[in-house]
Amino acid sequence: MKKPAEVLQLLTTKEVATLLAMSTKTLRDLVRNGEIAFIAIGNGTVRQRMAFHPRDIEDFVNRRRMRDAPVSGAKTQNVAAAHSGMGGDFMANVDRLIAETKRKR
Repeated sequence: MKKPAEVLQLLTTKEVATLLAMSTKTLRDLVRNGEIAFIAIGNGTVRQRMAFHPRDIEDFVNRRRMRDAPVSGAKTQNVAAAHSGMGGDFMANVDRLIAETKRKR
């Protein structure tokens, strides 16, 4: 017997902008330039309503990740994770945001 499909939880423009620490205008600019994939919601003719899959946001973050110097060992990786704005585990932050959104509804 097949397992039921996992329920797809999409993120809103505001939620993604908050996760990435940017304005919604900047996020829309990145979408317009093709840097972040989105899912068109509704039939808007002036401005499309956008939703985002967490995996697409994680892909964007991974493409934008940079280092000043190569990582030399585990200790350096831990320091880099501790000082990153996402706390080292982006998907954990996305899951937390989704859980908070569900509680508010």
